[in-house]
Amino acid sequence: MNLKKICRGANQTPVSNEFAWGNTTILQIASPSNQGMADETWFTGNCNYLSLTIPMRCGALATYSSNREQAGATYYGVMEMSGNLHEAVISAGNAPGRTYTGVHGDGNLDPNGLYNALNWSTSAIGYRGGYLNSGYSLYSAVSDRISSTSGGAIKNNYYSSGRGVRTAQ
Repeated sequence: MNLKKICRGANQTPVSNEFAWGNTTILQIASPSNQGMADETWFTGNCNYLSLTIPMRCGALATYSSNREQAGATYYGVMEMSGNLHEAVISAGNAPGRTYTGVHGDGNLDPNGLYNALNWSTSAIGYRGGYLNSGYSLYSAVSDRISSTSGGAIKNNYYSSGRGVRTAQ
């Protein structure tokens, strides 16, 4: 649910099959300049969802003159919540996800590189937001749940990522 909130904003009316920027208009990115560099830019498009082999730099679609739709930004300005990389989420669509307590971790990892907080299960993980080689634009829609309950393992590949978010405590 928090993915939808960060995309839509508070008290906004949902639009069927909307993308993170608030409407159903999507255009595959094309014509990169300085791909993979700090000043990477794209001259057309607002979403990376078709067959690119590497992710684009977060924020590469935002310019001084772009609007929310052109930049592919959410209501709050968060970039690439539709397309580019899958977002790891806690899924309410399976039992382990429903036992997640939201307790803050201590910032340390176990010997396998996983978190060490109680009630954080790898089976609770799902993925949302589409990804760079999904081949289908609606996988990037805010409401899409095709991988939202995948669970069982944390993906370690070039098209999955996550966001570091913490509540006030």
